[in-house]
Amino acid sequence: MKKLLLTLALAVSSSAFAAGFVEVALDSSKVEPSSKDYSSQTIRAGTNVGKTSIGFQSKTFVVDTGGLANVFEGYVGRRFNGIPFTPFVGVGHDNGMNGAVGKAYNYGVVGATYATKVSAFNVGGIVKTRVNWEDNKPQQTVVGAFVGYPINKQFEARLNLGKSFQDMREQTAGLSLIAKF
Repeated sequence: MKKLLLTLALAVSSSAFAAGFVEVALDSSKVEPSSKDYSSQTIRAGTNVGKTSIGFQSKTFVVDTGGLANVFEGYVGRRFNGIPFTPFVGVGHDNGMNGAVGKAYNYGVVGATYATKVSAFNVGGIVKTRVNWEDNKPQQTVVGAFVGYPINKQFEARLNLGKSFQDMREQTAGLSLIAKF
């Protein structure tokens, strides 16, 4: 599945009309209030066509009770003249081990991203929240920030920090490598 998504992202991003990226992130997280630690691997891919952004994210981690948890999200965002951030909407699928639900479920996602250049660094952030249409599904709002250093025109290394609130609460820190096309 991940290879298929990566191939699709590469095909879309190689279009003459699009500028795209693929990001591989390794994160360490501390779940609150239990203070349990876990590591996760995230693959993000996306492209911009004009003022429209399309992106995908797949996050996988080992659950302490056994098994792999996986969350897959897809987004569509749009930049508007006069505002410094990009709002987006999306959908997600959780295999049910995240948030201790015990069965897979779907959810909506709304949020916004911001990025700018400060000296030689790229800095930015994200705010997103799960929109669940069923009351028994866990709620989560994520606030994140990054500092990236361009290695060259095609690659960037990033430090990522995040904190989530509501039913699923965790603190995350990690590193990622981005390939731009």
